[in-house]
Amino acid sequence: MKKIIMYFNDKTVSIGILVFSLSTFAFSQRPGAGGKMPAIGVVNGSVMDSTSGLPIEYASISLVNMRSDEVVTGALSDKTGRFNIREVPLGKYRAVVEFIGYATKEISPINIFPGEGGGIKHDLGSLKLQISSINLAGVEVLGESQFIQTIDKQIFTVGKNLAASGGSGEDVLNQVPTVAVDIDGNITLRGDANVTVLIDGKKVGFDRRSMVDNLQASMIEKVEVITNPSAKYDPDGVGGIINLVLKRGAFEGFNGSTSLSAGEYNKNNISGNLNFRTDTWNVFSSTSYRTGERISKGLREFNYLYSDPSDSVRELDQETKRIRNSDNISFRFGGDLYPTPTSTISYTSTFSKRDQDGQEIVKTTKPVSSILNVYENGLENDWDHSLSYENKFNSKDRKLNADISYGIGNENETEENRGNEVKDHHDHKSIIASFDYEDKLGESFDLEAGFKTTLK
Repeated sequence: MKKIIMYFNDKTVSIGILVFSLSTFAFSQRPGAGGKMPAIGVVNGSVMDSTSGLPIEYASISLVNMRSDEVVTGALSDKTGRFNIREVPLGKYRAVVEFIGYATKEISPINIFPGEGGGIKHDLGSLKLQISSINLAGVEVLGESQFIQTIDKQIFTVGKNLAASGGSGEDVLNQVPTVAVDIDGNITLRGDANVTVLIDGKKVGFDRRSMVDNLQASMIEKVEVITNPSAKYDPDGVGGIINLVLKRGAFEGFNGSTSLSAGEYNKNNISGNLNFRTDTWNVFSSTSYRTGERISKGLREFNYLYSDPSDSVRELDQETKRIRNSDNISFRFGGDLYPTPTSTISYTSTFSKRDQDGQEIVKTTKPVSSILNVYENGLENDWDHSLSYENKFNSKDRKLNADISYGIGNENETEENRGNEVKDHHDHKSIIASFDYEDKLGESFDLEAGFKTTLK
């Protein structure tokens, strides 16, 4: 198999060619003739909800050899419900289709061999899964979340996770395995802070900490974690990519929701969203207001040992306490236009405002007692606009994306320490344009090409 990757970033062009060995098969070999079966079969189809008719993404399709009863290969369905399993060894199989919350479906026999009674390519058509009937009497549902591992990424579906309910995007990320957010909003992936954070696949805002903190948890549908980014992602995210996918209405007509919550540490939240969808267009909006307090405590001990015997060991003990209070407001609106069944034109505008103040108390107990108070205040405003076009060409392997975004914002920070005050002000704006194209050129070639430029 050969794979060609071409990406243009500003004025830099990088072309990579990966060449893999091609296997030669004896097409005259039939099942039962002995030896390893040639892997030339193809099985495809789609997975749908039997009630709504909507596609089911990330459904698991496994091909089980009916002679050995072992799973030979498989795939996951994409966002359109489609799956395509290639290089299936010749043999007799049954397909097992599974997804959480649905009854398992099996299709058999699938005879993959040339000649009468079989075939190299099999289209299973539309496979409709039914929701499982489970007796929940006496069961208390405390929350629902879902973690899915695919070939190139991990997906955390927020659902009704009560640990993040009523919180912010930071609270959601803290529920994702391998992701951590500290009291200052610094995001790390497996301990690495060199991470790119995206919203709906795009960079939004200028400070990823405030960008995530301004998101209401109820606005997030799922979190995608890519630990091994390909060439098409920005090089500043070599530690990984975290993509927050926001909710949009999936059902036709007018629908919406609102939520209120309150808790300790001055945690108060109100959020709501509205959506109207037809066959040809969709409009959506959401807003949220959130307050909250974060507290962290620590203890530091230092021992100093001097080489001069006349000097004794000196100790320095410090206790620290940090308090962060924040008020966050965000508003998002936009729309989608569907000129053809495979293409979408989208516009999204997002405004966010974060007002945060904090205090750090450092209490020294050795060698002498003292207290140091540091006060901080920050105000940040961001407004981002994004216009995009996507076309899937009725093919799982072919896709085109074009996107342009414009963002403006400002940030004011003040720090006071023992009567000394330091102020800082930043204005920022940027324009980002990108183009991506993916295609599978036959059985032996994959093509990925793209261009991206950033103006600040």
